[in-house]
Amino acid sequence: MKNVFLLAKKELLFFLFSPVGYIISGLFVAFVHFFFFSDFFVVGVLTQRGFFELVPWFSLFLLVGITMRSFAEEQRSNTLEILLTLPLSEEDIVLGKFGGALAHYAITLLLTLSIPISFFFLGKPFIPEIVVSYIGLLFFGASLIALGNFVSLQTKNQVVAMLGTLILSTVLLTIGTDSFTRYVPSAVGELFVYFSPLYHL
Repeated sequence: MKNVFLLAKKELLFFLFSPVGYIISGLFVAFVHFFFFSDFFVVGVLTQRGFFELVPWFSLFLLVGITMRSFAEEQRSNTLEILLTLPLSEEDIVLGKFGGALAHYAITLLLTLSIPISFFFLGKPFIPEIVVSYIGLLFFGASLIALGNFVSLQTKNQVVAMLGTLILSTVLLTIGTDSFTRYVPSAVGELFVYFSPLYHL
């Protein structure tokens, strides 16, 4: 477990000391805040549901940016072989990469806590809904990080990993929307929607 923690820490530090990490996280936080607050004062209801509906779609681009280099860059620079020669099992490497990416995603989500905090100055928000929804977003991110790492493992090219993860993630989210299920037979829609992270979120 110590090896997993050290590798996860190494992955997280890469993002914390790289402009790439700040750019993708900064853009995510900025766009989510902008699109949420642009409608929030029009609706006039003290709820964060609009935010939790936006985040999964914006998370696509954030998580693609986090995972696209995960294994692809290691293979391109031939450092994956070096990792495999260290006293690390394949499970340690996979879990370490996953843990580092999930930690980065969790930190980015923490930056959006300014929204529920601001609610306390406007009224009395329903705290259990906010807490449970953030936990759900964490599990949602974990599922797409696992998918992104898998795609990244299949190629040495970060762009290919990015496009592959983006396409697969978009398909998985789309099959969980009403826009998709209304155009397919109900039995097919019920089957497909179960595989969508949106359904479980």
